[in-house]
Amino acid sequence: MFTDIIFGLKVALIGMGVTFVGLVALIGLVHLNRIIAESINKVPGKKTAEEAPVKKEAPKPQAKAPAPAAVKNKALKADNGSVVAAITAAVSVMMDGAPFKLKSVKKAQVSSNTNAWDMVAIQEQNNNL
Repeated sequence: MFTDIIFGLKVALIGMGVTFVGLVALIGLVHLNRIIAESINKVPGKKTAEEAPVKKEAPKPQAKAPAPAAVKNKALKADNGSVVAAITAAVSVMMDGAPFKLKSVKKAQVSSNTNAWDMVAIQEQNNNL
């Protein structure tokens, strides 16, 4: 019985030793790969970003930003065509090229206090259309 415990400890130590040596070898290979990649990327005579002098420009005065609601409405109107095109393309892929007619596109009713479970339900409902 005592010999079994000694044998088990020997096997455990050998296993941990082999694992440690393997991990050290992997770390060495990663460092070697990094060194090789850095030496390949170096071009003689070319300054790297660290060596190049940094020019500081005076900050330019910025115009006052428009109201967020106005920007949002403008963006919604501008992107409407691209959103419909993207939705049409997605439906076409899901239909495997079968003919279809897109009648309307409605945004899901999601509020700021919608929890994760409700979001999953909305996604499942949209997937079953």
